Amino acid sequence: MKITQDDKTILRVEEKNRTIVMIAGIIIAFALVRTAFLMYTFGLAYDYYLHWIFVAALTGFAGNSFTEEVAFTFSRSKKEIFWSRKKLFGSPQKGQLTFSDVDDVRLGYRGTGKLAKYRIELVVKGEPFPLSNIYSQGIQAKENCNSIAQRILEAMGRI
Repeated sequence: MKITQDDKTILRVEEKNRTIVMIAGIIIAFALVRTAFLMYTFGLAYDYYLHWIFVAALTGFAGNSFTEEVAFTFSRSKKEIFWSRKKLFGSPQKGQLTFSDVDDVRLGYRGTGKLAKYRIELVVKGEPFPLSNIYSQGIQAKENCNSIAQRILEAMGRI
């Protein structure tokens, strides 16, 4: 996550995972070209190319799981949050919340010690509402999430 706009009226927080999409695309393309080559060489004997189709499908599903474009816009003047999520496959999700709907902004985590992974979560009606479903790992990720969470709290007038 990173802050892409911060002025007197708007705080915009976004996450885009272009690298994962590119890597998944390259692997899928290689697997499909390899499948086509093997089908041309050996005919329709599926035992020569079936595993390459499996690799392409598995990479597509993994790419969908780890790819998410997220945008949260905190409008200071309207006291509203506009959000959108878009996965590699499927329809995009959009919505809006008011500042009063948000009880708190906190750091969500999974794991402990050096293996801990972090993300930013809004607490809406007692339930976590993550800014992103993807966790980031490491001390730098924790510091980054903490600083963004502080900016969100400031934008909402909670600090």
